[in-house]
Amino acid sequence: MTEDRIYQQETDRDRFIQDVCENGVLLRSALEHFKKDKEIVMHAVRQNGHALRYADESLKMDKEIVLTAVNQKGTAFQFADSSLKKDKEFILQAIAQNGRAIICIDKSLKTDQKFMEKAVEQYTKCENFD
Repeated sequence: MTEDRIYQQETDRDRFIQDVCENGVLLRSALEHFKKDKEIVMHAVRQNGHALRYADESLKMDKEIVLTAVNQKGTAFQFADSSLKKDKEFILQAIAQNGRAIICIDKSLKTDQKFMEKAVEQYTKCENFD
């Protein structure tokens, strides 16, 4: 059996959770219903923030999932729903979690001087730059 076929049944959910805790990017080859499962996606992004890329679109809008991904890997913010990349308050939270999130904010906000001052201030306070 190939790795892509290991998790073809709902009964394999517990095993998949165990495996995704060790390698979050396994989410890439998961069945769609696993990619929509908040618990599975949360385990995946805790292990590797970039696993957010493979989550269902609905979970890319979930602030808890996105902040967990960003905390693990700041550049995971690039995979968040575009609405979150325009949400000023949320962006500041993301930058507080991981300073590297600042590079993934929506272009339209980069010309907002007041916002960018706040973003840079959050960036300078941040201690996580993974």
